[in-house]
Amino acid sequence: MSPAAKLARLQRTSRNGRSSRKLSLFIAALTVLLSGRHAFAAGPLPQGGRFVGGSGSIAQNGTNLNIAQTGSRGIIEWDSFSIGRSATVSISNGTGATLNRVTGNDFSAIMGTLNGTGSVYLVNPHGVLIGRNGVISTGGRFVASTLDITNDTFLNPPAIGGSLYTGNSTANVINLGKLMSSGGDVFLVSANKVTNAGTIDAPNGNAELAVGRQARLFDDNDRQVSVDLGSSGTVTNTGTVQAAIINLQAADGNIFALAGHSGALRATGTATRAGHVWLVANTETAT
Repeated sequence: MSPAAKLARLQRTSRNGRSSRKLSLFIAALTVLLSGRHAFAAGPLPQGGRFVGGSGSIAQNGTNLNIAQTGSRGIIEWDSFSIGRSATVSISNGTGATLNRVTGNDFSAIMGTLNGTGSVYLVNPHGVLIGRNGVISTGGRFVASTLDITNDTFLNPPAIGGSLYTGNSTANVINLGKLMSSGGDVFLVSANKVTNAGTIDAPNGNAELAVGRQARLFDDNDRQVSVDLGSSGTVTNTGTVQAAIINLQAADGNIFALAGHSGALRATGTATRAGHVWLVANTETAT
């Protein structure tokens, strides 16, 4: 059965009142993505990968794809980057960072498992969907973005001023699954819509959802994502976010521009920094 036929059947099920709230969100996510000009092409594993920055190896073993990166930073360009429900992609990059850039015409559908020992970046101007059974687990930072970054900037991040991501994509970043970073941050960035209806867990880092046509990613603790050029996009959270610092940005940090929040944000305090509204963890030691 084609994805469109499956979607129609799911919609009929929803109208009959037999679907759960998460199923409705899943249908909404597919509707948003399928309404574009690109067909749903959630293959079992990413296709056509080649290192264009740094070096390493890419090897498939059944439904597993193993990527071993040499050096601290690498860039892989893919014809497509989707992971089927029973498939796993493992990136061994130490404590380094790997940028996965999609150059083909399909959005990324993560229905299976994506692991990284270090930081994993997924850039796709056609959108990113993490499905209900999708799990992403990294030791460092995880970034899903429809905005792009130059190769030179990624390989040689500036000491000050942050790394600039830009783009005019109207695609969305949607999480219905589980995003976990044991030692870093989780960032979802789009110029149009960012939606979290799943779980984001970054106990030792930042969890940030941002929309804009230009954004900067920083590496210091107090300031991680800055929207340089806003858009008419929206951020929506109906899921659970747990992190040391949580930040939702639309229209350059204007909390009133957010589309909505009805989920759970778990941190221990609040602060205002440079015009942005933050939820922050309390790091003071009791005496």
